[in-house]
Amino acid sequence: MSLPQGRRLDIETPEAVTVSYPLAGLGSRGLAAFIDVGMLGVLITAELAAVGLVLLVASRLLGELAQAVFVWAAALAAVMIFLTYWGYYIFGEVVRNGRTLGKRVLKIRVVRDDGGRVG
Repeated sequence: MSLPQGRRLDIETPEAVTVSYPLAGLGSRGLAAFIDVGMLGVLITAELAAVGLVLLVASRLLGELAQAVFVWAAALAAVMIFLTYWGYYIFGEVVRNGRTLGKRVLKIRVVRDDGGRVG
């Protein structure tokens, strides 16, 4: 396995066949991260809007019990945001073959150092 100047990763297989992968640069990785953060912002905003809607309906229907609903809704929102933030990257890297939405748009992917699929 060698890393030549042309920003490519060359991997020699046991059958003496060399496979070459181009490496993503800083700009494409940064743009992919920017797209991913934007997508996370949209997802988290939608989750917070849904929780806010539940709180609005609860305050209209339950009156004094709305405060108890607020505590549970805040806890649920915190758990949902945590799972969304961490789950987005885990899902993209492992389940979607090393590609989050930003990486898919820019046609780059994460691979192991031997060129294999991330597991």
